[in-house]
Amino acid sequence: SLRGLLLVIDARRGVGEGDERLLDWAAALPRPVHVLLSKADQLNGAEARERLAGAQGLLAGRATTQLFSAHAGTGLLEARRRLAVWLEIKNPGSS
Repeated sequence: SLRGLLLVIDARRGVGEGDERLLDWAAALPRPVHVLLSKADQLNGAEARERLAGAQGLLAGRATTQLFSAHAGTGLLEARRRLAVWLEIKNPGSS
């Protein structure tokens, strides 16, 4: 019943050794991986873009990546849409 793996990584710290091990484990699964770079609101715009580009380069072919902040709502709709696709929900923005 696993449709995908949503991995939350602190954008301020970047992809760590534990994250890499989890991604290695996930590589054996025929399921998509999506990384939320959380706490994006605690970085300035240039830092956030730099962290996103770095993570995208590092994770290319293994995971999709986005900036996210629960506090500021950054990336919330994009994350909901990703989950909706995995779970085959028709209108993710209605709830």
